[in-house]
This record gives sequence, structure tokens and C-alpha cells, in this order.
Amino acid sequence: MLLTTDVESVEIYGGVLMNKVVKLAKKIAVFGIMAVMMIGFAVPAMAAPINSKSEAERIALELYQGATVRKSKLENKKNGNSYYEVKLEQDGVRVEVKIIASTGVLRAGYDKNLFDVATITPTQARNTALNLYPGATVRYTELEYEKGVLVYEVKLTQANGRKAEVYINAETGAVVKNKAK
Repeated sequence: MLLTTDVESVEIYGGVLMNKVVKLAKKIAVFGIMAVMMIGFAVPAMAAPINSKSEAERIALELYQGATVRKSKLENKKNGNSYYEVKLEQDGVRVEVKIIASTGVLRAGYDKNLFDVATITPTQARNTALNLYPGATVRYTELEYEKGVLVYEVKLTQANGRKAEVYINAETGAVVKNKAK
């Protein structure tokens, strides 16, 4: 312990002390990252496989409380990485969840409620699409990742009966893609 009134001594010892604090903080950060990595890799190994569509639907509905299941199925991939695909509808918007069958863990990109990520509402997205096609009606709206961007995909039927799709960035409200058929 330093007991001195000499300002220069305090500054010198303070600099040494600060250097030690920074080194300690770096060590704590490294250990913290290692712990998160170990836990992150351990969780799938500890998770239990799911053996039915109803189990997959239960997991999906825990993430999207208040949603209803439209359909679900087991996707068997040739590489052995099978997963359950659960299609839900919540507040008139379709979403899908993919759950790895061997572990019961949600696949990356499907592990959070997309409504929590979106900053614009489904109504705002629909209105943006309808402004591009006056007189059209909305067939359905889907919230999904498209090429790494969270979008509302609004499917329309135009007044002339032709179909149209408008993709709206769910975070900015910008039209990402607009195609009429």
C-alpha cells in the first residue's frame, strides 16, 4: 500500500496500477469468451433429440407464443442433418422455425422471435406494398430472412388478377425487391 503525499509517486504508481487493471480486464475477457464458447458448444450435446412433429411444434410455439401451427414436417437431408420445419402464423403473418431433429436445438437464424427483431409492423409492410399496387389485395405476408436481410414478403393479387410480390426490409421499411408476374 502506498502512503505518500508526493504527487509524482502517485502518478507513477497509478500508471503501474492502471496497467495491471487493463491486463486483468483482458484476462477476464478472454476467460469469459472461452466460457461462452464452451457452454455454447456444450448445449447442443446436452440437448435431447426430438422424435415427433408435435415435439417440434411445441418448441416452435414456445418461441412464438400466441401463434398457430399451419403445418410441420421432417426434412431428411442426404448428409444426415435432418430437421423439423414448423410453419406458423401469428397476427396474420407467416413465419417458419427449423429445429435440428438430433438435438432439438433451433437452427441458426431461427433461434429468435423475428417479430422482436423487426422494427416495422406487418401493417406498415402491407401498406408499403399496397401503395405500389393500388387496388391490389394482400394474399398473405411472410416474415423471413432473404439473403441475410430480415424482410416481410407481401404476396398480392393485383386488380387485373395478376400476382405480385414485394419484399420490404423489416428493419428499415425500404423496398428490397418488387416483382409482378
